[in-house]
Amino acid sequence: MTSTPLYFTKVVATTSGDAFLCGHAVEQGSEPTFTRFAKANDSGWVQLGDVGAVITDATTVPGDGERPSIAVLAAQGVLRLYRPGQQPVDFEIPTSGATLGLASGSDGIYVCGVDGQVLRLAEGEWEQMGQAASVDLFGLAEVSPGHLVVVGSHGFIAHRTPRGRWQPLSSGTEHDLLCIVASDDGGAWVGGDAGTLLRLTADFEVLPHSHGDHSIDALALLDGALYFTAVDTLFTYQPGTGATAVNGPFAPDAEFHCVSAAGDFLWVSGDQHVYRFGPAGWEQFLCPDNATLTMWIGTSAH
Repeated sequence: MTSTPLYFTKVVATTSGDAFLCGHAVEQGSEPTFTRFAKANDSGWVQLGDVGAVITDATTVPGDGERPSIAVLAAQGVLRLYRPGQQPVDFEIPTSGATLGLASGSDGIYVCGVDGQVLRLAEGEWEQMGQAASVDLFGLAEVSPGHLVVVGSHGFIAHRTPRGRWQPLSSGTEHDLLCIVASDDGGAWVGGDAGTLLRLTADFEVLPHSHGDHSIDALALLDGALYFTAVDTLFTYQPGTGATAVNGPFAPDAEFHCVSAAGDFLWVSGDQHVYRFGPAGWEQFLCPDNATLTMWIGTSAH
């Protein structure tokens, strides 16, 4: 595996404080041809191999043991599953369109993509979950057992009941909705273009919030606080008080592409840089392809 500087677009946090990351070669710019998959933790950095495709999403998949599996989704219609202690397994997705969003559910792994397609992988077999709409779907989440929510282009949002029927919801916006994170109360937060931020209640009521003009690329919840990435800033958000830029040991002019939280830990990726916030404060992890691993201890993110 050839060493090349990387920028990171996806990060998946685990409750143990580890992170799994998807990186692309800096020299390939905005049109990468492969994705480098890696793990970072207190012991250092482990390269897990290259995927000959562009990874569009990644998530943890709970298993029988303490360590979760990690699923990564390629736009070209392949899901790769990394089970602890085993070789990765690829699952060809029976769809002709690009696959863009990925989520782990109580009864399988879900993917969504162009033309409103939603599929579920369970026991090694794919099942069509019906066409939610004719728009492109960018993200999905299971907000409670059996209840899926999808978000997509032109402000589209819908939920699927356990009986299998898709019900569109009014988002109040025509902006693309790019990401969603489920909350512990059976609802969710949704982010999108032009600073669009929505709160979905457990009763599937959509409440508008707002933030600036920058697109919201990723969302995460840590200790009840919402975090999101917006181009060059990591924000934390509280209803009633609004968004506040997080003050961390971030490199000057860094961009932020993804944020993920699990247990006591929050991970965020920015260009060639990766940061973790946890009980010890802020730490910076630099991939060996970019530089020698360094660590920073900073102030609280709250």
